[in-house]
Amino acid sequence: MYFALTDDQREFDTAVRGYLAERFDLEAVRGVVEDVDGDGHPDSLWKAAAEQGWPAVLVPEEHEGLGLGLVEAQVIARALGAGAAPGPWRGTVLAAEAIRLGGSDEQKAQWLPKLASGEAVGGVSVRGPPPRAGAHARRRARGPDPAPLPRGLVRPRAAALDRARE
Repeated sequence: MYFALTDDQREFDTAVRGYLAERFDLEAVRGVVEDVDGDGHPDSLWKAAAEQGWPAVLVPEEHEGLGLGLVEAQVIARALGAGAAPGPWRGTVLAAEAIRLGGSDEQKAQWLPKLASGEAVGGVSVRGPPPRAGAHARRRARGPDPAPLPRGLVRPRAAALDRARE
């Protein structure tokens, strides 16, 4: 299977990379990384990303998003990664996608516009039983959520506790 970006997607990629290069170069990244009092989330980059609509890439238009697809999201992700740009974009986009796919209508109405505009910052956490754990460990690690998780996901604290008890 051959995969290539369309002309529009290549133009989008060029625009995102150019925008980052002009407004948030490696010197700015270095400043964020070396700022011992900072939180690693530069306000100037986050505001610029929100103005460009990057947090809204996967949010449907009816919730004030761009309604684009995963390919456009990966174009933004690659550009941010190539520039080593810090910030909450990935967590915010993943949180918005989780709400879009599994949230109630009320949750979607409340959170998707805020995440899309950059007003709210999102994050995602994944937990599950340690791999190859016995039934008792799986029940304990899973807690009240009986839904199975993809194989290989580890809740580090539970895994460390299991090793300490052995």
